[in-house]
Amino acid sequence: MRSHVRDSATTKLFALFAIVAMFSVVSCSKKSDSSQSSGQKGKTSSASIETKNLKVAQKPMVTDKKMQSGQEVGDHAISGVPLFPIPKGMSVVHKGKFWMGCKPEIDGKCEESDKPGREVYLDMFFIDRTEVTVAQYKSCVDSGSCSAKGLDVPSWDGKEQKDWAWACNWAKPGREQHPMNCISWSQANTYCKWLDKRLPTEAEWEKAARGTDARKYAWGNTEYADLAKSGKKVANIADEAAHRRDPKWTVAKGYDDGFAATSPVASFPDGRSPCGAFDMTGNVLEWVADWYDADYYKKGPASNPKGPEKGDMHVARGGAWYGEPSTTRISLRWPNPIRRLVAVGFRCAATPPKVTQ
Repeated sequence: MRSHVRDSATTKLFALFAIVAMFSVVSCSKKSDSSQSSGQKGKTSSASIETKNLKVAQKPMVTDKKMQSGQEVGDHAISGVPLFPIPKGMSVVHKGKFWMGCKPEIDGKCEESDKPGREVYLDMFFIDRTEVTVAQYKSCVDSGSCSAKGLDVPSWDGKEQKDWAWACNWAKPGREQHPMNCISWSQANTYCKWLDKRLPTEAEWEKAARGTDARKYAWGNTEYADLAKSGKKVANIADEAAHRRDPKWTVAKGYDDGFAATSPVASFPDGRSPCGAFDMTGNVLEWVADWYDADYYKKGPASNPKGPEKGDMHVARGGAWYGEPSTTRISLRWPNPIRRLVAVGFRCAATPPKVTQ
């Protein structure tokens, strides 16, 4: 089965205290101390935002703590005065350039679709700190806005795969805080729109996952073999726990994350990305907005790329709970037709409001 995986609400603005052109440009480069957001209850639009608990942390991460006047500020504030509130449960990724695609000296073997790696500029955006959970998605289903069709059994090769239904998290007691999986791109897209958000572009996802230092994994470049020696757990991938379930599985030898399938979101704080997002490596692959084109990196724009205008497959990014180590590097792209897979979930992104004087 592993081979089948590759593949408004109006937002209030705070009073402006300075000219927008004076804002400092900060890139996502340091890890946050932000913690997991709790499940949502009912619909939460982009207007449902934290306005009391804001802070600009050390460059560039913005946490949910109270902003203090006079601290170092980023694009969203001057002298500690926020220009707009930060959506609850999301991280800020500041505008600027980052390395997108495979970098052989760091990533090792590259796939043709990951090449050529190059610098890409992105405007600032927000991204969910966690993958969307079963409980969160259920809120949308209960509201009548989202569909639960097929969520309890995966589908590929044109048919439902009932032998793998055990790995779907929908309606499984005790998995409410696990990532929503066995979900189609369309269902994921509908959920994000319900919250006045959207799926991240492929470029946004990659920048949120690796920051600006072209790292191989969300936590850096430390390999699983070295992590196994230290006992540090950073991601849910195919490991010794998976091997105990199926001895034929190709796994990270010696590394044991403790989960043979998905884990509750944000279970690995040591594996957070530079912008404080959890599970960007491992747990489930994540749908992004883009259509897939194996040659897109060769011809796509170097500023705010949004993928091809059309296609027959979308892209999923990130490693998964049954992905062997070589499949979990951040730069790897997974083309995925219209299928529901046990190893694919999603998170949402959002565009900050335009600030004018």
